[in-house]
Amino acid sequence: PSPSSSFSSSSSAAVETPRWHWIIAGMCELSSVITAIGSGMTFKYWTLFFKQDFGFSPAGVCVMNLVIWLAIAASNQLFQPLVRRLGRLPMANAFHISGTALLFLISNQSLGPAIEVPLVIVRNALMNSGGPLVQSLILELVPSKHRGKWSSLASLRRMTWSGSAFIGGLLSDKHDYRYAFFITACVHSVAGSLLLLVNLLLWMRPVDKPNMTSGSPVAGDHPRASAAAELGPVAAAATAAAGR
Repeated sequence: PSPSSSFSSSSSAAVETPRWHWIIAGMCELSSVITAIGSGMTFKYWTLFFKQDFGFSPAGVCVMNLVIWLAIAASNQLFQPLVRRLGRLPMANAFHISGTALLFLISNQSLGPAIEVPLVIVRNALMNSGGPLVQSLILELVPSKHRGKWSSLASLRRMTWSGSAFIGGLLSDKHDYRYAFFITACVHSVAGSLLLLVNLLLWMRPVDKPNMTSGSPVAGDHPRASAAAELGPVAAAATAAAGR
């Protein structure tokens, strides 16, 4: 081929790749926003749910919340080898699907505190483990000069909580807390489907980023990817501050 045609093809490729990054990053962010909308209907009502359905004392609820935070931090440490081996996006999908399935189970019927309390702890740990992985992918896909602007979208996720928490309260008052949990699980299913679509698109057309859709050795990880992996518990705590 002529130099001009080679230059044209390389130029179009250079333009095409960032556009693909923006599309994938936008789909990941949209999935996170939808997840936050669903979570806002539920997260603030776990305390009332356990007080009303199982007669937990205020001290018992506080102990359970503490165990949930510890489980979130522990899960981010325990799953790091799997994240490095299988890739961040597949593991984020696995966390999201598992957490959503557990929420459907919890919303179905009362299983008693001996079963339901561990399910809630595991469910919250799983749902809050995937968020930092998705956010690390977004930060790698978005050019560094635009990351500050993109991070401002996090305020949109926080804003959705006020509206969705109000809707969750209405659903709980009109029906019960389990009904609100069911609606949350349905919303999370939509977000999970979008995340699965992202995984499929990246399988069909990968982006040149390490440890994203497939595993790679720790030594071969990109510095930013390694830093995100090492800061997993911190990122998880920031995500769980809003809660899922």
